[in-house]
Amino acid sequence: MKKTITLLLAMAMLSSVVMTACSDATDNAGSSADASTVNTAPEAGAEAVEEEAPQDFYSMSDLPRDLNLDGYEARFSLEEGGNGALTERSIWVEEDTGDVVDSAVYTRNLKIMESLNCKLSISSIGGSGTATGAIRTQVQAGTDDIQIGGLYQYYGTGIAAENLIFNLANSEVFPYNDFTRDYWGVQYIDDLSYKGASFFVTGPLSLRYTGGVYVTYINSSKWNEFYPEQNIYDIVRDGKWTIDKMYEYANGAYVDENGDGVVDADDFFGNVIPCEDPMDGMAAAANVKWSEKDEDGNIVLTLNSEHTISFYEKLYNLMYNGQGTWIATSDDNKTAMNMFAASKALMAVNKMYQAEVFFRDMSDNYAILPPPMLDENQEFYNSCIHDSCTIFCVPITVSNTTAVSAVLEALAAESARLVSPAYYEQALKVKYTRDSDAGDMIDLIYSHISTDFAFLYSSSLSNMAHIFRSNISSKTEAISSAIARNEKAWGKVLDRFVQKLDEVAEKQG
Repeated sequence: MKKTITLLLAMAMLSSVVMTACSDATDNAGSSADASTVNTAPEAGAEAVEEEAPQDFYSMSDLPRDLNLDGYEARFSLEEGGNGALTERSIWVEEDTGDVVDSAVYTRNLKIMESLNCKLSISSIGGSGTATGAIRTQVQAGTDDIQIGGLYQYYGTGIAAENLIFNLANSEVFPYNDFTRDYWGVQYIDDLSYKGASFFVTGPLSLRYTGGVYVTYINSSKWNEFYPEQNIYDIVRDGKWTIDKMYEYANGAYVDENGDGVVDADDFFGNVIPCEDPMDGMAAAANVKWSEKDEDGNIVLTLNSEHTISFYEKLYNLMYNGQGTWIATSDDNKTAMNMFAASKALMAVNKMYQAEVFFRDMSDNYAILPPPMLDENQEFYNSCIHDSCTIFCVPITVSNTTAVSAVLEALAAESARLVSPAYYEQALKVKYTRDSDAGDMIDLIYSHISTDFAFLYSSSLSNMAHIFRSNISSKTEAISSAIARNEKAWGKVLDRFVQKLDEVAEKQG
């Protein structure tokens, strides 16, 4: 599948589309920086002031305004995760559908193609691992068919150790990129990096970055039935939204709806969650760390700690002690989300973008909160991004890395300027939420998002990030023995993996 808007079409349509779509996006985004206006008719006698140029990707970055890419075509190969075509939609929409996010993506692409005299296209879209495989094939063949790979993070990170992709932090090869700019996912990129080498980058350019953060969904209508005297938002703001509180509220809301005296799927539950990726989100929310970097940039495994054990005990209690939690079928969260959407549960921890997928026709109102903290001593609410986050890389057979550098930087800046306000301010805060406190809660969620190297590279490290999933699924009550049993093997695998990264860095200079 190949989708391309030609430069001629871009130039013909840009002026009208930019004004319309940009207006739609910024009207819904509130008073964001890119919604600024200029007063062209000052009052009589007023002192003339220099008009401020409207912000664009040039003013946000160091890209020169006279840069001309001479019709260069940047072709993407993408890996799409489940539950919505967010990866494809991040890069491409065929037309301005009127949806505020689609309009922003469409407008961004037209702006970049006209300004830089380039083309954007998608050469292929496949499931998990397909773009990674396509890069291997391309490098082996020595061709230049794919300029940018958009990989599913879990399946893609391992190729960093195979010398198949460039170190994007090499400013001689990628002269226009500055990954410290806030239109990139600065912390996420740093966590993906190893001793100064960045093989992958991401940020607002990826809707799976923006929408993949873990949250707690609350059925507001049911909450008011069970806990009418308690304001859930005040509980969060007072720093009391913890795993123990979630357990308490979940058990207090259980109802044997069919009256058969058996806990089954026909009942109403305080919490619904599968033993799948939400376990990762719960761990991150409790500030569990799989690894840290020492002062020399070495990766140190840190999962074996009292903090981890304390988290797992609370998680196990929530999942198995009492009647409040229904452990849903493992089917990519579909059962859990459909159950919540059908008002069969009070709470559910899952990804932000699931609201768009599953809750469009939900009759009850719902709220969005951070995932619960470990306890009230935790300094802040935290979350992480689902491992389907789209991460971008460049195969080492790409010849015109200067053009790719410019395209990536322009896309990142324009995504932060146009797409993120559309998705974050309108889609998340307004379209898919239904109460006035939603915006504050979403801002709180996004204020602390973290991950770490071992979690991001877990597929190359014996899947150590999945230990909570596997142990909860098997109903293993103690975690310490499982960590101790695997820790030595994890260390050996990590040593081999980073040795390969050192070798790649040496080869690339």
